Amino acid sequence: MTKVKTFVCLLLTCLIMVSYENRTVAQDDLNPIVLYISRAAEVTSDEIKTIVPGATVVEVPGDLSQTSAGNESRFREFELQVGDAKYSLFIRDQGIARDQLNGLSGFLQHHAEIMDQHTFHIIRRVQRTSTVLSLVPSKDWNDESRQLVRKLAAEFKAVVFSSDQTVTDHDLRTMSGPEENRDPKATMLEYDSALARRTRSFQFLQEKNLKGPSGHPVVVADEEVRFRSAKEIADRALVLAIVAAHAGEPNPEFVRDLIRSLDLAKAVSPEERAFLRKAKPDAAEAHSLTWRYEACYALLWSVGLEDELPFPTDQCDANKIVELLLDPEVKQKVAKAKLRPTSEILDAVDLTYRLAWIGQNARMNNEPEPISPDVVLERHYAFCWLIRHFNRDWDDVSPDT
Repeated sequence: MTKVKTFVCLLLTCLIMVSYENRTVAQDDLNPIVLYISRAAEVTSDEIKTIVPGATVVEVPGDLSQTSAGNESRFREFELQVGDAKYSLFIRDQGIARDQLNGLSGFLQHHAEIMDQHTFHIIRRVQRTSTVLSLVPSKDWNDESRQLVRKLAAEFKAVVFSSDQTVTDHDLRTMSGPEENRDPKATMLEYDSALARRTRSFQFLQEKNLKGPSGHPVVVADEEVRFRSAKEIADRALVLAIVAAHAGEPNPEFVRDLIRSLDLAKAVSPEERAFLRKAKPDAAEAHSLTWRYEACYALLWSVGLEDELPFPTDQCDANKIVELLLDPEVKQKVAKAKLRPTSEILDAVDLTYRLAWIGQNARMNNEPEPISPDVVLERHYAFCWLIRHFNRDWDDVSPDT
């Protein structure tokens, strides 16, 4: 446990350590409280002034952006004053590195000692983080400064890493650790859009005589989601169609020419590139990748290149996808691709997540599967990528349930 806590301290030091004009501020000296914020919208100084009436917020000039593990992150530093109390405020957004969120998730799991449903819900929430806000007082923490944290955390619906190395809710009530150490009143604030969507999914499943998991967490709210662009989604769908076609009938030279003609080279993932070079791919790998048509179909639907997303009992029409891929006007069609309304896509994302659990649960219990598990898995994988679940690239997507 000591090693885990030490790792998290180092992690948070990286989060808020700032070097500017030979000036270095480190976590060990300043004892921060860190807010993990999941909403997509940027946190602004004007917003903080609204949340904390009478506050003065001044941004410290300078480019504090950093690149870590291929992710460019923006750091902003502010001087915050509320009455006589002064604080340093650090905001990191636009590309939170995966390893940093995984570090806190690992801490939560180890601190809880077992991966129970409660801890799983917190980890799911932490992994939706888009902004990390660190608050450091000029003096020691007191009731007044903690009340400031409560105001900010409540407004941003944040999960809080407190100065005593516990994870708390917006009201600084302990949520992490073994059950006996948790505050029974602690709760995570979720957006109404996500809660309502989960309810609708369960109602739909009930109408289908399918039992969803009790206590399943929300997936993502309208206010939190950051979709990939329509062009990026359409290009990824075409690459998946090429991968699936190559899995069924390998032809590296044709694939290479097709990728070049459609300007898809940058959209091909490293693992896909290696597979598409194979004239005789492994039979098991090829069989598995023929199912990429289903992931392709879900993405085409999300940008309006397919009209409907039917209930996943049957496979999609792969021939229709190949026809689109070879259509002389496919570039023009992709250029016109447009994301469906946020609520429509997220309804499909949420339901697919529940269906993936139902399919997995049926397999584990050797029960008849009421859906096509491979269709659901591919849709789930595609949607996780689409909504930037865990902020992972295609090869690293983790379609957990």
